[in-house]
Amino acid sequence: MGLYRRGREWWARFDYAGKTYKFNTQETSRGRAYGVEVAERIRLLDATRRASKRALPVRSLPKDTAFGELADRYVVDVILSRPRKPDGKVQEWIQVYLASVERVVAYFGRNTSCRQVAQRQVIAQYSHTLTKAISVKTSDFYLAILKAILFKGYDWGVLDEPP
Repeated sequence: MGLYRRGREWWARFDYAGKTYKFNTQETSRGRAYGVEVAERIRLLDATRRASKRALPVRSLPKDTAFGELADRYVVDVILSRPRKPDGKVQEWIQVYLASVERVVAYFGRNTSCRQVAQRQVIAQYSHTLTKAISVKTSDFYLAILKAILFKGYDWGVLDEPP
């Protein structure tokens, strides 16, 4: 991977999104060849970002959506849309994340209103409960999951203001 010389010119080779890119930079200076390689990587990244933004539909959910339903939509639209292993299986961290989402939903209840869950005092009580039962690092992980779900709820129109 990286730059290598063929004759007088430098060639670039790198992997991006599961595909190998190999091309002649048409430069005789390694520094300028590196600049060409970086520019190509940025071009590919920008093209991928533009394609992914077009592919994502804008979702809107009713204001009275239950927290369990919001979490289910979050799992389908955000977590399970992540890339899978080459054999098609879900990555291990996704399995851990799914179990953690279920634990957060179990605490608040599937039929609880999202507006009620997003209240500061309810989140503070949840944080206090977590820190008494598990380590601070793990409780921060569960709070991050809750925050991600609630922010998606705000993006999807369930909540009027960000949590």
